[in-house]
Amino acid sequence: MNETMDKTGVLLDWDTADRITLCTLTEYRKRLKEELDAYDNGEYLHKDDVDGNHRRIVYLNLIIKDFGGE
Repeated sequence: MNETMDKTGVLLDWDTADRITLCTLTEYRKRLKEELDAYDNGEYLHKDDVDGNHRRIVYLNLIIKDFGGE
């Protein structure tokens, strides 16, 4: 590690941090939807996961709107 590097982590401005968060949340929601689509097409997904994915998508939609997403 470079001695001049901040040892506490990477410093980002708020806009960059918000954009990274938005991308992460959006990708997570997309993956949950893909799992549900696969389930609808006959792939196995445990009932708890089906219920949880639906619930998480609703919550993610609210949070993503807070970060300026759709």
